[in-house]
Amino acid sequence: MIGNTLNTPIIQCDRLEEIQDLHKEKKMCMHEHKTTARISVQTLAVHIRLKLPDRTVELPAGQLLVLDQCVPHDVEAEEDSAFLLTLSWHGQGSDACETDLQK
Repeated sequence: MIGNTLNTPIIQCDRLEEIQDLHKEKKMCMHEHKTTARISVQTLAVHIRLKLPDRTVELPAGQLLVLDQCVPHDVEAEEDSAFLLTLSWHGQGSDACETDLQK
């Protein structure tokens, strides 16, 4: 699995094999969260839905959504789906969301 290799400088994986492995696991829910990095979410199989503060975005297979840093969102799927999440590197001084700094 990819998760066990994140500390290596180069990673090569078979996305279709990863998807098959994930289908063997229990379904999980990604409740509202945010990240200090900009992200892109690309649906690879079936359909996912992202709930954003001001709207809900439907992402059928082949669709791509880019979110700026610190945008709260949650992800849901009505059936087994797969998506690719890509995080961008963030610059210095942007290691926390503004609301996190106020705590």
